[in-house]
Amino acid sequence: MDLLAVVYSLAIFYHILLRLMTIIMVVIFYQIEY
Repeated sequence: MDLLAVVYSLAIFYHILLRLMTIIMVVIFYQIEY
């Protein structure tokens, strides 16, 4: 297993996780607002 491939996959996973967390926070915020 190449180290660069591991770093890239971790970066992609972290990016997707961050995007999901942002969407969840926005949904929760709108649920509280209305």
